[in-house]
This record gives sequence, C-alpha cells and structure tokens, in this order.
Amino acid sequence: DRKRDGYFIRMAGEKFNNYKIQIPRQTAAMGKLMTLNTHEGPIKFFLPKNVMDGQTFTLKSRPKSETSHVVTVHLV
Repeated sequence: DRKRDGYFIRMAGEKFNNYKIQIPRQTAAMGKLMTLNTHEGPIKFFLPKNVMDGQTFTLKSRPKSETSHVVTVHLV
C-alpha cells in the first residue's frame, strides 16, 4: 500500500498477510522491541510509545519484498 492524501493505494502484485497481536498497555508504553514471526522469518520492530488500541502498522521483512505484513495492535 502507498499512502496518498490519507488513503491507501494497493499496488499490483503486492501480497498481504494480516496479524492481530495483543499487548499489555504497560509493555506498549515502554516502547519495547517486538518480534513478529512470519513465514519469511522473524521481523523485529519497535512500537511507538503512544500506540493506540486498534492501530495498524505495515511491516516488510526485506526492503524490496513483495509481501507486506499488516499488524493490528490490541492493547489489553
């Protein structure tokens, strides 16, 4: 997806995998290093300290990968 004027545009040929993760609010507030295990291998990322419940992030395992890993965060 490419963001333009607040809208996402899906690029042809791109593949998407969706994930929902539950994280304790205290963990999110500390900005800890997280690991998402995918079929392409683990992806390490930092959540912003001000992450909101239901917020979505798009990750790539490699810069030129055709697969996007869409993560929806749920704070518990």
